[in-house]
Amino acid sequence: MAIMFHDYPEKYHSIKARGISREKLSEIRKHHFQRLDARLAEAKANGQRAIFTGEDVSVSTESEVVKLSSFYKDRGFIPRVVAYVRRPVSFMQSSFQQRLKANLRELSESQAPWPNYRKRFEKLDNVFGKENVTLKLFDPASLVSGDVCVDFFAELGLQIRPDQVVRANESMSLEACALLFAQRSLGQGFVQGFEGVHASNFAFIDSLSRIGKGKFRFKRSFLEPI
Repeated sequence: MAIMFHDYPEKYHSIKARGISREKLSEIRKHHFQRLDARLAEAKANGQRAIFTGEDVSVSTESEVVKLSSFYKDRGFIPRVVAYVRRPVSFMQSSFQQRLKANLRELSESQAPWPNYRKRFEKLDNVFGKENVTLKLFDPASLVSGDVCVDFFAELGLQIRPDQVVRANESMSLEACALLFAQRSLGQGFVQGFEGVHASNFAFIDSLSRIGKGKFRFKRSFLEPI
């Protein structure tokens, strides 16, 4: 999403961390456009649906989402949006962990990962039309087979078995979060500026994730003012 449709992809945090030159970024962007264009042409020729998925769609600007929508519409597709929405506290706890993995160094009420749901989702209604946007509660109790992937396929009128789902980027334990927070805020933090930065960071986080079994939650005293 960022590489192809953001106005300033070079400013995107994940791209900046890799230290990619503007010339290299231009090559990567061209490759992504060619690849997606070819996949959509293949899907169109075979009467298939094409899935574009990414959390960054909801945090992109409305003009950037328009570029995404236009790309599909210009190729004969009518986009339909399915977005899964966490309860606010669940979102904040999950978002905190994601930001921690990506180099968060401190936490205060002013920096709390607010859901900002209207800002995230209203633009989807504006760009795609409310009739083409479905928002669903991200809660195992309300999902088909208690699984978001199975539920998403069901939304499309398709089926996938729970044992076909591959899980990645799972939540970290309380102990692992505490260690990573200490490394980010007191240690060297997220070392950046080289091509393999994300693989190195993921390997480090994976090692930490094997530590502890406590459930990470924000304290009630932290949440009450919010």
